[in-house]
Amino acid sequence: MKQTLLLTIALVCTFCAAAQSLTPTVIATAGFVYESPELQVDMTVGETFITTLQTPDVILTQGFHQPVAQQGGGCINAALIDPDAVCPLVFDPVCGCNGVTYANSCVAQTTAGVTSWTPGECGAAIPGCLSVDACNYNPAATEDDGSCLFVGFPCDDGDPATVDFVAEDCSCQGEIEGCTIPGSCNYDPIATLNDFSCVGPGGLCDDGNENTVDDFYNLDCVCAGYLLGCINPDACNYNAEAGVDDGSCIVIGAVCDDNDLGTDNDVVGVDCVCAGDPNGQTPGCMAIEACNYNAAATIDDGSCILPGEPCDDGDPMTGFDMLTSDCVCVGMLMGCTDPDACNFNNMALLDDGTCYFIGDFCDDGNPETQGDAWNADCVCVGEIVGCTAMMACNYNPNATIGDFSCVFMGDACDDGNAETFNDVYGFDCICAGETASVPGCIAPDACNYDQNATTDDGSCLFIGSSCDDGDMMTINDVVTVDCICQGEMITILGCTDVNACNYLSEATMDDGSCFFVGDACDDGDANTSNDVYNANCDCEGVVSVEEIQSAISLYPNPASTEVIVTINGLAPNEVQIFDATGRFVMSAQRTSRIDIQALAAGVYTFRVMQEGGVWEEQIIKQN
Repeated sequence: MKQTLLLTIALVCTFCAAAQSLTPTVIATAGFVYESPELQVDMTVGETFITTLQTPDVILTQGFHQPVAQQGGGCINAALIDPDAVCPLVFDPVCGCNGVTYANSCVAQTTAGVTSWTPGECGAAIPGCLSVDACNYNPAATEDDGSCLFVGFPCDDGDPATVDFVAEDCSCQGEIEGCTIPGSCNYDPIATLNDFSCVGPGGLCDDGNENTVDDFYNLDCVCAGYLLGCINPDACNYNAEAGVDDGSCIVIGAVCDDNDLGTDNDVVGVDCVCAGDPNGQTPGCMAIEACNYNAAATIDDGSCILPGEPCDDGDPMTGFDMLTSDCVCVGMLMGCTDPDACNFNNMALLDDGTCYFIGDFCDDGNPETQGDAWNADCVCVGEIVGCTAMMACNYNPNATIGDFSCVFMGDACDDGNAETFNDVYGFDCICAGETASVPGCIAPDACNYDQNATTDDGSCLFIGSSCDDGDMMTINDVVTVDCICQGEMITILGCTDVNACNYLSEATMDDGSCFFVGDACDDGDANTSNDVYNANCDCEGVVSVEEIQSAISLYPNPASTEVIVTINGLAPNEVQIFDATGRFVMSAQRTSRIDIQALAAGVYTFRVMQEGGVWEEQIIKQN
């Protein structure tokens, strides 16, 4: 028989794709393999004791720095196997991606390294809706569980105030039931479904007072009823607020019962108190075996209390209290009566359901523990979660369950200093990083010396160094003795008078070129004269009336449909038209063709308005 000696720790290994078949494989990180017909030895240097975890497809020998190993396209991940894991003692079966059924998902992951699973046992029927027309059709279901929901079926939208149905889009939509008729005393503005409960003034209602009758809504939609009571003013129990007599009136002289067996002829007196005449009888318990036997009683009043009857001994720890034969009230002690329970009480006669047993959940009062349960000594103990690796910087000797929080020397960290980089835990387990390089001027005699800089970036500025003062109007900028960058001002000729039309703000020297409003100029138009700068500093001349008149063209005359008006071939600014009486008729702006079809036949004055003047000419309008 071939013997196999496993002294390996872990092997970084990538398995074949899921479509490939696998044979049992040994995973290790280093060492050698020796094989002969009689013996196979897999060795790992420096490791003498190991833990072996085995599944049908993988044999994993656990050691330091165990790598992640996966099998079958990711279904099994050996790194998930944790022999120290504590899974809940709950049977909630899952079917692993490897086709194996496990007690619950925790067991599947920590014992076999299964990466995915589905609820239920492998091969078990999958309940669900099998109707393709249903809103909740489940194509994966194999057994109809009667859960199908169709359009119009009742559903639950989670709002207790609505009546719900499945809508066309398969959403659960609710309607709020109530009175939807405005003007009703119980009209509900938020109701969407009439429940036929609408009631108007005069309708019956319930005012919530059991002492009233014939409750109805008044004109103010207030529900009120008639109060029952005695309406006789002479009665001892007259109620002025009562509206309906309930036959309860008690009048002076009426027969009554003072509940005293020692009196006869009981009547209501003038003080409205029921009292009778003494009859010589003494009421009391006449049963000699009763705990409250009264030897002086001559008439039994039904008050006897006998042994065996229920009572109250005043002890909250007892139950089924009753009177003993010596008339003492005694109860049965309650407690845990199960001998196997941690809190078994051998004095208890009545089990009160408080028993707890080994393994039951409890609370040890320590917020740092979890999974608290009663141990074999009936002590409530929980597991402390933390780092269980002794070599870790944050090793917790009290921890009983590892939480993957361990950090080791050399692990990356953050020392909280923004000026450092490559932060790691050192040999003293202190997180520290390398100091970052700070560029700047490191020359002490420079104007911009930076005492925090660690690397010279060539930015030093010394007295006399060239610089840029940011002023485009200077040249030859240099650093002065007071470390200020300053240049020589450039001479710019121009008009420096702010009131001039051609004022130049950049000018540093006036060149006598200023011109002002009213100064003579030349607008370049041979048809104008007396050219000057106007208020807008535009050069403008005056056109003679004769020239403008000779430039106006207004035709045809007479006209029936339109009149064409131009000044030097261009449209005038405005033309106003007046009838023979001088009444304004119409106007046209910046157009050469004026439509006059709407005007009546007659003589009209066309007033042509243009810069420099107004000109008029009469036109005859014909039909």
